[in-house]
Formats: sequence, structure tokens, C-alpha cells
Amino acid sequence: MKLDIVGVAAIRYARVKMNQPTTPAPRPAATAQHAIGKYRWVICGLLLFSTTVNYMDRQVVSYVKEFFCTPADKGGFGWSNSDFANVTAFFTGIYAGATILAGFLIDKIGTKLGLALSLIAWSIFGMANAFAGSLVWVHVAIRSFFGLGEAGNFPSSIKTVAEWFPGGNAPWRRAFSTAAPIWGQ
Repeated sequence: MKLDIVGVAAIRYARVKMNQPTTPAPRPAATAQHAIGKYRWVICGLLLFSTTVNYMDRQVVSYVKEFFCTPADKGGFGWSNSDFANVTAFFTGIYAGATILAGFLIDKIGTKLGLALSLIAWSIFGMANAFAGSLVWVHVAIRSFFGLGEAGNFPSSIKTVAEWFPGGNAPWRRAFSTAAPIWGQ
């Protein structure tokens, strides 16, 4: 028995239809979009965590002021209030100026590398601060470099949220990731 071309095509069509599932498979783009949707919140949570720790680091210095300004014969560093003010003023000034430069740099190298470099610098100088001793100028230098490291956090966070949460509820999501300074204080 010979089958004509139409008969062969009909048989092939029937075989294909029988092997297909009854519900259509999800489109690859929809599945990827769903996975990205879940991953976005992980990114947002990590940004929230890093910014909270960033602000907590700044608050810790105010708790140790009493120790820094306690006379050396009583176990402190023997700093004056002006010495402590110099340490915090240099940190604040360098942090503010470096934030603008960090934003420019992060636009050039990207958020992933920018935030990673920021966290590395901030961590190294945060640890170095523990070994600074009682010399004011050493604390001024280390806290200044610490400010350079911290300066990349906000530009990276803002750009990351803009990239991962385009349009729609973006302001609400940006507010979620930038609420950390309030929690870190």
C-alpha cells in the first residue's frame, strides 16, 4: 500500500500531537523572568544588609569616644575632644567627596565590581582600625581610607536597584533598599 504525501504528513502530525504534553510547556523567557524575579529580592536583601552594616560601622565610633577621650593613665587613649572631632571630620569629608567619585567610577566599571571593591576596601580598613593604636594621625588616615571604601556603597546600591527593578514599583523597591541607614543608626 502506497501512502501519498498528504497521508505521510498526517501520520507525522498525529505522532507529534500524541507525544506532546496536554498543557503547554512554559516559555523559556517566562521561566527566566520568574527566576530573575525571585533573585531580585535576594539582591535587594543583600543591599539592605550591606547598607545597614555600613551605617552601624559609623555609629560604633561614637560609642568608643569615651574610651578614646579617657586619660591614658586611666586606660584610654588620652585624646582631646578636638582629636576625636578631627578623626570624624576627616572621615565625613572624605566619605562625602568620595561618594561622588565612586558614582562616576561605578558607572565605568559596573555595579558588581564597584560594590565588591568598595566592600573589600571598607573591610580591610575596618580591620586595620583595630590595630591603629592610640595615635590620632593613624586613626585619621585609616578612617579616611575607611570612608573611601564606604563611599561606594550608596552609588552601587542605587544603580543596582535601578538595573534589577526597572519601572513599575521601582521607587518602592529603592525605598526598601535605602531604608537601611535608618535601621543602622
